[in-house]
Amino acid sequence: YKRVICEYLEKRRMLTTRIVIEQPVYVPIAAYGMIYIKKHFDHCREEVEELLRHMLDGINSEHSFGETVCFHDIYHALEQLECVEEIYDFTLVSENPAASEVYGLDIRLEHNALYYPGDIVLELGMK
Repeated sequence: YKRVICEYLEKRRMLTTRIVIEQPVYVPIAAYGMIYIKKHFDHCREEVEELLRHMLDGINSEHSFGETVCFHDIYHALEQLECVEEIYDFTLVSENPAASEVYGLDIRLEHNALYYPGDIVLELGMK
């Protein structure tokens, strides 16, 4: 397919341009943290992990290649869960550093990279 596409585009390109077709790169994003939950909430782990998997799923959503994984958006969404009392420690880590770059707390992806959920390791406790 790549060869056929290149041949098609080569005939239609301007003389001063170059055509490059790159393969996509998929970057797993891991989440680690300690979250305190409110009393009387039984299934908080499932709710928290489901939210993280949803927010870190760039493949089955309208996110595009090269987008930044915004730490603040994910942290704020976790804070808004009814069962969460406090987020003591929370970190997002790219499991493919060659296709991403850490910028502050955010993870910036290469232009041909798309993220998906990696390891989610959470400790849940009560205060």
